[in-house]
Amino acid sequence: MNPFHFGAPEAPLFGMYTPPRASAARPAGVLLCAPIGLEYIRTHYALRLLALQLAEAGYHVLRFDYHGVGDSSGTIARGQFDVWVDDVILAARELAEISGSDALTVVGLRAGAALALEALVREPVHTPGLVLWDPVTDGSDYLATLEALHAQMAAQRSEPPAASEELLGTAFPDDLRAALRGFELEQRLDAADLRSAALVVSEDRPNFRSLLAKIRSRWPDADYRHLTDPMQWDSLKAAFDARMTGPIVRAVAQATEALA
Repeated sequence: MNPFHFGAPEAPLFGMYTPPRASAARPAGVLLCAPIGLEYIRTHYALRLLALQLAEAGYHVLRFDYHGVGDSSGTIARGQFDVWVDDVILAARELAEISGSDALTVVGLRAGAALALEALVREPVHTPGLVLWDPVTDGSDYLATLEALHAQMAAQRSEPPAASEELLGTAFPDDLRAALRGFELEQRLDAADLRSAALVVSEDRPNFRSLLAKIRSRWPDADYRHLTDPMQWDSLKAAFDARMTGPIVRAVAQATEALA
């Protein structure tokens, strides 16, 4: 794995490039788009494992931190949703240059799926497809879940916390919340110029069933993988659990390889 910074020198992004196994190398890349907030921390190791599996299969793989997240520069401020979408676009260009190919498969986990899809809508990338992994399908519901979890955590403290724009330790300014509330994945899927999409979920939920129907109305043979090991994204206890099982990571890797 090769850590590096890319983008504008005054505001660089941090990336982690995992080169393909030499004997299996192919001119194709996979861009991994992480979640935001506490879920970024919870899923960090799982995305690392996914990158290693895909690199072993011969793909150039890039993970990266959005501005204001992890080891990238900046802070979370106004216009952050659009900044993060631009980060995905910039990372896709960077991976195309590294791999020598513009055939990039994009994997988006949770809110990373929303950012990845929005990036593909705004600046079409020649991509075999998009893998949606336990995606945020409705930004309003997602934000309501975060707010409920934050309230539960605050209730456990001996003293009420001071008013702030944070949710579970991460800043969520008003305009970021507004942008998330306005996001509906099924609606944005119509606007994306994709060859195909795949859906991998850890839990059978009505919103995922609806999304699958939407995907297969456009791509009848779209890959769908459902594992019976819920990640419990709406549980405060699970929110601090970094456990992401091997089966779900392997399922995402297989779905990505099938698309790429």
